[in-house]
Amino acid sequence: MFRGCLPHPDGKDALFLAAEHIFTQGEVAEICAGHRRLYGDEAAAAARRESTVTRRQVYLAFSLGTPWAADIGQVREIVPFGSIALRPPGMPDCVEGMMQLRQQMVCVVDLRRLYGMPALDDLSERKILILEHEGESFGLVVDGVDSIMTVSDRQRRPSPKLTRNEGLAGDMRRDLNEVLEVPDEHGVERVICLFDKERFAATLREQLGG
Repeated sequence: MFRGCLPHPDGKDALFLAAEHIFTQGEVAEICAGHRRLYGDEAAAAARRESTVTRRQVYLAFSLGTPWAADIGQVREIVPFGSIALRPPGMPDCVEGMMQLRQQMVCVVDLRRLYGMPALDDLSERKILILEHEGESFGLVVDGVDSIMTVSDRQRRPSPKLTRNEGLAGDMRRDLNEVLEVPDEHGVERVICLFDKERFAATLREQLGG
């Protein structure tokens, strides 16, 4: 590959290369392809990590004693609390009643009753969140709906054990898996509980006797 060397007083020697022995464009392409085959998994993993870091998700913020948020994709719509039509006899105490929504009967569940939480003094801001799970629709009574927010996945964390009340009545945080860490208007980090639809469904099935 080397034909010779031209020394230079400042130490920056010049090398003479034999063009016929330098890699051809095809050989360079083959080397690059081999590099991709060898390190493709690492590159793909890095790309996935980068994608995860920059991904943002939209949440609906609501209150139930403490701040909560639900993936906006889980919430079909929000309706006023007064839309409940009737309460069939024999229903569990956590069932507020039934309501008709777009020619479909929806079971409305009072989350405070479901989790044994104390009744709310001011009922004026209550709303019903309509969710769908495994082909069924549920209405969830919450204290109020706050806002819609967009949060980076970097702000989503496993819930600290200190914020959970696992196995205890009186707090929906016993079904908590993750939290969002979101700065308020003053830049102070606040923790918002992330609603887990699967765990809620399991608790509701338990209350309804399967």
